[in-house]
Amino acid sequence: ASYADASAPRAPADPVLDPPMTRTSLALCAVVPLALFSCSTEEKAPAAPDVPFVVWPESGSTVFATTGVYVGDPSEATPIEGSIAVVVGGEALAVGAAMPADALKFESGKNHGYLSLPVGEQTLHVHHFDAAGKATDQHKTVSYTVEATPSDLGVAWLEPQDGATLTSPFKVRFGMTGAEMSPAGQNALDKTTGHHHITINKGSITPGVTLPMKTEGFLHYGKAQTEAEVTLAPGTYELTMQFADAAHRSYGEPWASKTIKVTVQ
Repeated sequence: ASYADASAPRAPADPVLDPPMTRTSLALCAVVPLALFSCSTEEKAPAAPDVPFVVWPESGSTVFATTGVYVGDPSEATPIEGSIAVVVGGEALAVGAAMPADALKFESGKNHGYLSLPVGEQTLHVHHFDAAGKATDQHKTVSYTVEATPSDLGVAWLEPQDGATLTSPFKVRFGMTGAEMSPAGQNALDKTTGHHHITINKGSITPGVTLPMKTEGFLHYGKAQTEAEVTLAPGTYELTMQFADAAHRSYGEPWASKTIKVTVQ
């Protein structure tokens, strides 16, 4: 008997059978040894999503020599296939070129990383590389003015202290050395300035990711405030001070983030 008649009208695609298993291949499974034909109906794991190749900090930015760099959608850090690396100076790589030994490579599978850049006017070629370490057609060239990273650069909790027991509402005071305070929306290309945020039980935010507005667990101080009052229900909390740029995109850590634990009575 015939298991499939090519001249017969084809039934509409079935989401279970078409694809990966067609009716023909299911019929073959009944008569062909499994060793010769794969009859698995298990779905393959989805591939990592494509990353929009948009680089932060934006081209034309002023940055510290120690800086985070992010590629993709700023709403969330997205895993990628292959890796991303940065070539400082020279020309962009041709498709298929091997990753240079001196390239500044992100952790494999990550769309963000921390770089140490030479001071001065710098051109960076940000490339995506496949699993074999060959350049793909995804790349972006950006130019930065790189300033020396101050030796004392960093945020600090001035109030409350780590481990404090508090009564709500309570006062918070932010400290910053080595970087200038600047309100949200101003000095957009100056990544040596910014303003404070607090995340509640969420830890530090990946560099380049936007801290969401009007979302539980995120407090914004976009007027470049250095102190405020916070109201929380009784409980124990991790409060993370997070410095970010004019567009509320996080500078990540270590200098731009500091976490304390407090108990609210």
